[in-house]
Amino acid sequence: MTLIKLLGPAIVIATSLLVLASESSTPASVPPSVSGASNSREWLALFGLALDELDQMRDGSALAAHEQEVLWKVLYAVRRMYVPRRRPATSLERGAGEFPGRGREPSNFPRGGLVRLDGRLRAISVEKIHESLAPRFNIEQFFRCEIESRSSRQDDGGHGEIVIVYALRVPRQWLAATPHNEPVSCYGFWLKDELIPPAPAPVPVFAAYRVAWHPDVELGRLGMDVGLFDETKNRTAIGPLDRECFYSLLAAVGRASPDDWTRISQSASRDIVPLFNQPETQQGRLISLEGRARRALRLPVEDRDIVERFGIREYYELEVFTDDSQGNPLVCCVRELPPDMPIGSGIDEHVRVAGFFYKVWAYRRDATDDDDSTRGTVRQLAPLLVGRSATRIAPAPPERNVAAGAIAAVLFVMAMAGIWWGAWASGRSDGRVRETAPPSAP
Repeated sequence: MTLIKLLGPAIVIATSLLVLASESSTPASVPPSVSGASNSREWLALFGLALDELDQMRDGSALAAHEQEVLWKVLYAVRRMYVPRRRPATSLERGAGEFPGRGREPSNFPRGGLVRLDGRLRAISVEKIHESLAPRFNIEQFFRCEIESRSSRQDDGGHGEIVIVYALRVPRQWLAATPHNEPVSCYGFWLKDELIPPAPAPVPVFAAYRVAWHPDVELGRLGMDVGLFDETKNRTAIGPLDRECFYSLLAAVGRASPDDWTRISQSASRDIVPLFNQPETQQGRLISLEGRARRALRLPVEDRDIVERFGIREYYELEVFTDDSQGNPLVCCVRELPPDMPIGSGIDEHVRVAGFFYKVWAYRRDATDDDDSTRGTVRQLAPLLVGRSATRIAPAPPERNVAAGAIAAVLFVMAMAGIWWGAWASGRSDGRVRETAPPSAP
């Protein structure tokens, strides 16, 4: 049996993610001097923005026509920084601070400074660029999000500061139904303080690649941006857009303590059929399954970006078959396994796993006939779940049949009684023979 057969889908996942990691860390089109950028302004300049134009923006007034063009240029630079195969802005995100908010001194916070914003969405609208200018900036539309920003300096009873975030990406569901008061976060580049009547004071304005959505569900409360599911595609191999969502899921489940994960798992559904039939409507759904693990492999994370951002150095992949999966595997990626769990292929362990449904993953596997001779490869579809841990279920002790035990005991007693009676009857018969025997001759 070949190594590919032994490793199965795990090697495909690991290889795909490693290739994507190498592509994201060494893009050919990123300027050679990009590694020398030390702050967000320098990054914007490296990706095509003239900083003197940014510095000419003025606070306390509406967004003028020339300032709108600066906004488009910033969004163009941000898009180049965040495209899936580059993502150089992730190093900036790790160093992003909290926006000073009201009362800040403008000289202490430069235009183009990057901050993390957390709060609640109050309103959203779609903004269009004139069709004659759209090709120039490679942007057809973007989104104006009004957010009530919260900071660590505000107590629970206070109100946050209203900010405006112009973003290139928002969750797809927001376009179908008007969202309101949704928990959100983003990394924004500060542009200016805009006066928007009838507001009594200027409002901070930011440019961002995307606004993350953390709805009031278990996955959202774990810090997951559920809008990342929009960037995955079911029934396909793992591609550049899948990487961010996959590792964000692994990071989210890792934020739960063992006790919290036990509590969360209790609300999981056990119906896996929709994962196969309607995966687009099931992403992010919490599933609990029980079955036989035929493979358990440890997969190290080689991508320095993921290690630094999420602290994920390894994870484990299980291939599980359940009673209702009709011979089809479910792939479960978890942060940890029980200490006594065997690792490798060809295992047969009874396990229970809870995880959030990620996508239906397509991969190539060997097709073999009954005598295990290779007949080529076939396309395999498998629901992929991401969870915190797996539980190994020990074999149940054989059930004691009380009725059968009682019958056996009665039969044993009867057998012993029969043996005793036979011995007693035999002894009595021998005595009678001796009494009736004729006396021996003298």
